[in-house]
Amino acid sequence: MRYLKLFTLCLTLGFAALPLRAAQEHSLSGMVFDSAGQAIAKARVILHVRAQADRETRSDETGKFIFDRVPAGAASVEVIAENLKPVTMRLDAARSELIVVLDTATLSEEITVRGMRPIPTRSATATKTDTPLRDVPQAVTVISREVMAQQTMRSIGDVVRYVPGIGIAQGEGNRDTPVFRGNSSTSDFFVDGVRDDVQYFRDIYNVERVEALKGPNAMIFGRGGAGGVLNRVTRQAEWKPVRELTLQGASWNDRRLTGDFNQTIGDDIAARV
Repeated sequence: MRYLKLFTLCLTLGFAALPLRAAQEHSLSGMVFDSAGQAIAKARVILHVRAQADRETRSDETGKFIFDRVPAGAASVEVIAENLKPVTMRLDAARSELIVVLDTATLSEEITVRGMRPIPTRSATATKTDTPLRDVPQAVTVISREVMAQQTMRSIGDVVRYVPGIGIAQGEGNRDTPVFRGNSSTSDFFVDGVRDDVQYFRDIYNVERVEALKGPNAMIFGRGGAGGVLNRVTRQAEWKPVRELTLQGASWNDRRLTGDFNQTIGDDIAARV
């Protein structure tokens, strides 16, 4: 009889504990919005409960989510949505509803651009000798053959458009007229350091580079206008083979054919056409 009473007591206590445990569990629901107040659908909602496996759900089209049978105790909810900052909220035992607002994430991306542009570092325009540009007391811009080819330059007018501080005027329709910092000139042209005062349109098919010196300084380059100097450095024969043929065409019957040929003749002679 004593053992029967003890078994009956234990069975009664077991059934009495079930409602108590059920009372410790509750439902958790919430809504997910962005900073503009718009509901966020399909946001990941992860429930973290101590000593239990994580549970995950998704918000519906109205931004609502729900977890059933959430135990009381330490827990937290993590909400993740695309292009928005994730939010983690701690829960207390009495909290059964959540309002989660996600801010816009700060997007950052590192882009590294590497490019190669031929930048000449020497000039012979003002000094008559091969001198580093840093040692020339003037503003000098050098347009190399590589830049001319990349920009499809064909005349002095095309070249100066690439030079800061120098423009081009109409030249009465029969000559080059550059404008050096507001000073129009038709006489500040040089070829390989020798003055070229003839009034005509200068082609650059045989030019290796163009050196533009800005600012008046007759002590350096002699007589001229007040603006500066444009010196054309022509192509010279070299001890390496060159074979170049260029064909261009455009509207208004624009046709152009140029060629460049360099050949070594023996050990001491080279010819270029």
